[in-house]
Amino acid sequence: LHYVIYIDVLFVVNFIMDYVVLSITTTILYHITTLAELPGSRNVCIKYIKRIAGSVMGAIWATIVIWKGLGHWGYTLVSYITIGPMMLAIVTGRMRLGEFIKSIGVMYGVTFILSGTLYAVYNFTLVGYFVHNMVHNSVFTPKLWILPVGIVICNVLVKWLVVFISERGSKKGLLCTAIIENNHKKIKLTAFYDTGNSLKDPIYGEWVHIVLSSSVKGLNVGQNSSYHLIPYSSIGNENGLIPV
Repeated sequence: LHYVIYIDVLFVVNFIMDYVVLSITTTILYHITTLAELPGSRNVCIKYIKRIAGSVMGAIWATIVIWKGLGHWGYTLVSYITIGPMMLAIVTGRMRLGEFIKSIGVMYGVTFILSGTLYAVYNFTLVGYFVHNMVHNSVFTPKLWILPVGIVICNVLVKWLVVFISERGSKKGLLCTAIIENNHKKIKLTAFYDTGNSLKDPIYGEWVHIVLSSSVKGLNVGQNSSYHLIPYSSIGNENGLIPV
């Protein structure tokens, strides 16, 4: 009994799986770390190029391991300790050490969950039964169009799922009602408790709450109202001033 392994198919399969893992991981990190604030994170082309580069690296290593018969536990350990973090570093770029360690944990958590899900689908569902029959009856022939189509579909589904869960889970408990009063006039707004907002008034030492000017038009804010300017920094504007 022997197996015939096609290197090109092995590379493509590993590339797709690595790309899916990196896509899920970076989408999660975008919501739980400062990944969204890093240079190039909002550039769609750069984001996809980094994911492809990281996936190519992982696929090349997996192909070499199988091709050269490097199935020893030592090479597996090397993969988890060095190759995995290097793939993630290509995608995320520079990060603080603590956040990078957290990111590695997220990536391996995603890998574990995805592996278990695929195992369950393949062995205990009709979809897995259908795929099993195609493969073992030699009906299935790999096509080049599977790669781009699979990447697009997975990326769309993963992005929608992660954003949906994060918005429902994290923001639900952070919404509250804010009542703003000025010159005996009051308005009621729905506020979001933003734990990432570290803007503080350097004069009075109070935390600053950000409100859209259109939301407080009824209070005549700015007309005969005293205010002062405080410095703030944001992406693209490191030395800004905002009225308080």
